[in-house]
Amino acid sequence: MTSLLWGEHSVFVDRRSGWAALLAALLLGIAVFALSAPVVGPAETIALLAAGLTIPVAVAKTATACGLNAIGTFSDYSRSRRSRLLDAALYAVVSTVVGGVIGFVLSVSGDYLHASRALGMAGPILIYLGYREYRGSPGGRAVLTSQWQVPAPWVRGRRAPVIWGVFLGSGLSTWMPHPSFHGLLLLAILLPFPLGAGLLALYGAVRSTPAIAAVVSRRCASDFFVMRSLELRLAGHALTGFMSWATGAAASALLLQAVVSMLEGGS
Repeated sequence: MTSLLWGEHSVFVDRRSGWAALLAALLLGIAVFALSAPVVGPAETIALLAAGLTIPVAVAKTATACGLNAIGTFSDYSRSRRSRLLDAALYAVVSTVVGGVIGFVLSVSGDYLHASRALGMAGPILIYLGYREYRGSPGGRAVLTSQWQVPAPWVRGRRAPVIWGVFLGSGLSTWMPHPSFHGLLLLAILLPFPLGAGLLALYGAVRSTPAIAAVVSRRCASDFFVMRSLELRLAGHALTGFMSWATGAAASALLLQAVVSMLEGGS
């Protein structure tokens, strides 16, 4: 049985397992594209796979400093359950709206520039980002990520759910350890509206689910996420890498279709 080699900042899979994961992801992406694209459309198929990429990125982001601090806000069991549920619901709404607004801006801008014509070009980029997830980012840093963290005084009192929603729902304000998140931003631009907007709105919504879990069950309190933060982060690299490969395979199939059509048209 193959084992994952856990490190402080990155997850490494032995070569045989890595190639097996790559092959499985590529086959999954191509199969989904072949079966779904003729029925619902190529862009919708890629958006569906991208939604599967969004979920592990958003959940694994809980393992960062701000993510753990946010969970601590909703694990204050000295407060009533009703009060904590209301705060978690407010956080979820704000996080979803903020993600959706950023997705709206990117998606509408992409439509204005007719960026969806280049959707297939996202394929090789997503496959590379999947490699970065599996290989690990040196020093735990992804490309073009902020090192800023939400100051503790900002999240004291009843305004905390709104502050967390505003700064964590976008994925842009604080440290992002997952290179595949940049693939989501690219897809938000390249996918036609409202698919691109919905993708980042989904990120914001899923980003709030660990907080809701902490309110509903003490088993998901902040101590649990703190103890499991390393495993969560590294499992996140593995899952997002796999889904980035699968999404990239579907987008590459669209690119291949475009190339073949262009060659046939020129002959």
